Amino acid sequence: MKNNAMRLSVLMVYLSLPALLTIVGSVSGGAVDVAQLMSFFFYAAPHFLWLTVAVFAKFSNALWHAGLIAASVALSAISALWLLPQDPSGLPLQWLLYLPLAIVLQIVAAIFTFIVRAKRLKQEGWKQ
Repeated sequence: MKNNAMRLSVLMVYLSLPALLTIVGSVSGGAVDVAQLMSFFFYAAPHFLWLTVAVFAKFSNALWHAGLIAASVALSAISALWLLPQDPSGLPLQWLLYLPLAIVLQIVAAIFTFIVRAKRLKQEGWKQ
């Protein structure tokens, strides 16, 4: 139970980035409406996807964090592209890359974390 409460509080920290991005995007756009606030679910989709996979696969804490960090890195990287000049069409095309980038980063982070933990356990003399 204590572990679940800790995970929930840490999850709120990870979800603060999509929430902050939603608030900034809504406020900068002028009038706030429900559609703008619903963008939180788009920004947080990789986080929720990872949580679903992690719960069903019963990931360790390290893998759990690796996927959430990867989703946050993808969100930060894509939202940083807002600082660059806009596409001539005026469409926010960088957001087309967000979900695929997040999924790829999550897979890479999970594999890297798994390899590092397996190597560490092997060095410590772990036996099956």
